[in-house]
Amino acid sequence: MRKVSFNDILGLHMRGQPIEAVCANILRAELPSFSHDYIDRALSGDQEAAGMLAFTNNNMRPLVLFCLYACCPHSAGFRVGLNDIWGHDGPIVLQNIDNDLLRSMFESGGQPPLDLPKLITVYRGGQDDFDKLRRGWSWTTHRGVAAWFALRFPENALVVTASVRSSSILHGCNERREKEVVIADGVRRATISGTPGDWEAEAAAWHADATKPYELKF
Repeated sequence: MRKVSFNDILGLHMRGQPIEAVCANILRAELPSFSHDYIDRALSGDQEAAGMLAFTNNNMRPLVLFCLYACCPHSAGFRVGLNDIWGHDGPIVLQNIDNDLLRSMFESGGQPPLDLPKLITVYRGGQDDFDKLRRGWSWTTHRGVAAWFALRFPENALVVTASVRSSSILHGCNERREKEVVIADGVRRATISGTPGDWEAEAAAWHADATKPYELKF
């Protein structure tokens, strides 16, 4: 399956109907019936409806994101949809939306962390392929998080690090305590960070802390 791009949005505009109507028809044809009550309001930028529309089948979330961007790219609803869908299914989004369009989505609706220093250190964990790893979009400011992702397959684990300008951070999310930051197309230069022993200890420490229940303070 090819990735959707700006040309696909242009095609929606050329169908002879308002783009909101075209997208609504597509979503009603593809999404499960429990999503249908939220479609029209979500495509008009409604924040609550967009959040509810994101609760659909995993493989349909890129389509929802594409339609939200096509109809209301500067709305609170799109920002909510982007945050929820990326946070839940970032790899599926990357498989289905081309890089130029996805970058534009984050430039429109991304929410970078506030008060970042001009230069920050970021980490990314995975397996084997160094170049593929450094080109990834999803990074973290906590090496323990990267190590945890790397050690899902310990025999091929790799953690890389880079120093980046805060202006390159398009979005940030900490809903699962992963301290995630999004960098379009990754980084040009990275180095291996730490040793397998470091990764094992830091991954275990982070995971133990991340799985503690949140404290309610009154």
